[in-house]
Amino acid sequence: MMQAEPGIPRRRSIFPGCAPHPPRPSRRWGAVAALVVLAAVLGIATPEDARAQTVTVPGPPQNFRVWTTGAQAVLLWSAPENDGGAAITTYEYRYAAGDTVPPTTSWTDLEGGSWAIVRGLTTGTQYAFEVR
Repeated sequence: MMQAEPGIPRRRSIFPGCAPHPPRPSRRWGAVAALVVLAAVLGIATPEDARAQTVTVPGPPQNFRVWTTGAQAVLLWSAPENDGGAAITTYEYRYAAGDTVPPTTSWTDLEGGSWAIVRGLTTGTQYAFEVR
């Protein structure tokens, strides 16, 4: 015999010989049930499929190297040892003339990859580069 959840009355069938209807979900779980059904219809992960995962800030890129040729620089690096618990999909780089890159310098996004080519540099000028 089916047990009803506490606080939800057990329903009886109005047709003799038929099994009783299962108890209706409480309002509190109704929205979750609707999301699970919608997720199943759309073919996406449901809360039961989700795994608890702690994601932190990844470590810095490793083996950062710069080669300059004329008015361009080639930046190369490898993925950090610690990815923070999730795949790294984007890197950013910035540069400035001089010994350091000022903190107010904007970052340039790179979708994937572990290299960049910076063009338009002035030959004979020293530049500083950063990647994250």
